Amino acid sequence: MPSPDREVAAGPGSYLIKPRGLMHTFWNAGPGPARLLEVIAPAGFETYFAELAEAGDPGRRQELAAKYGVTYSSGWVAGLISRYNLRSLGQ
Repeated sequence: MPSPDREVAAGPGSYLIKPRGLMHTFWNAGPGPARLLEVIAPAGFETYFAELAEAGDPGRRQELAAKYGVTYSSGWVAGLISRYNLRSLGQ
């Protein structure tokens, strides 16, 4: 199981199991398209993503985070974006 202070590269056909509460993000390091299947258990948390997709208002993100117990760490992600020359979806 990955520790919260390390990065794991998962290539084609890989599986990664992450416990609840572990800080994480995903990105495609390759030149072509990638697919990701995330299974969340127990059921129910998928409604967070549905509500987030429909929110439209960026301020609603914090409301949803509080509702579902999600913590964002923008500094950590900003460091990854800088280190790997990434861009967020929609940019």
